[in-house]
Amino acid sequence: MPLISVLTAAAPGRESLLQRAFQSVATQDLPTGWALEWVVQYDGETTRSLEHVTHDERVFLAPNGRNFGTAITRNLGLARVRGRYVRVLDDDDELLEGALSQDIDALEGVDDIWWTTSRAIDAYPDGRLHAPADAIPPGRVEVGGLLDSWMSSQGIPPVHPATLCARTQVVRAFGGWMALPVSDDVGLLLAMSSLLPGFFAPNASLRYHKSDFQITASDYSRSQASKTQRMDAIRQRVESINALSRIFVALGDGG
Repeated sequence: MPLISVLTAAAPGRESLLQRAFQSVATQDLPTGWALEWVVQYDGETTRSLEHVTHDERVFLAPNGRNFGTAITRNLGLARVRGRYVRVLDDDDELLEGALSQDIDALEGVDDIWWTTSRAIDAYPDGRLHAPADAIPPGRVEVGGLLDSWMSSQGIPPVHPATLCARTQVVRAFGGWMALPVSDDVGLLLAMSSLLPGFFAPNASLRYHKSDFQITASDYSRSQASKTQRMDAIRQRVESINALSRIFVALGDGG
């Protein structure tokens, strides 16, 4: 039976949010014959504080053993993923109805689609919801189709990296999430899109909860110096991948 994995890096002090996230995972309708697992990697010493969340047999909890931050936590969780595809879900967000079916349909429907993203609905603490305008049209995203937009918008990707679902082998081949304090998911998305075509699905798949406690809302994350550092690291990675790709092509052609 084919399997799709939902991967969540759970931060200390946010245990109460996981119950909400779990409900959004548990109620997903999948295409006939598919199954899901929820891999929760806890950024701390023990998962004892998470045991109240659920006893569902589809949920797999494991601790880091100490605090490492989101990127490393995701990568440690990735090592436990068993699914053909892996969908990321932040511990404070919720999958919308039909999210995983849309991901599976996109990735199964076309042979050379390797990753997919979709719309996210911003949810504010006061209950307001906001659907940002699309930066690109729904449909196929060609190789390199995200980088120019990301560069011209000062580090804001044209699709939401928190909605990423991709072939698990591809995520592993690209080294998983970048070792950055913020934008680790942007680094992975742009790296994959620099070599492999993807898909921007038409329907919203995520309720993205905004709050002052998000690391993306911190002064550090918003500072120009921090943003420049992250953009330089991501750009250099993508440029290096592209350079190696050209070398491999030349070697394959006998050059």
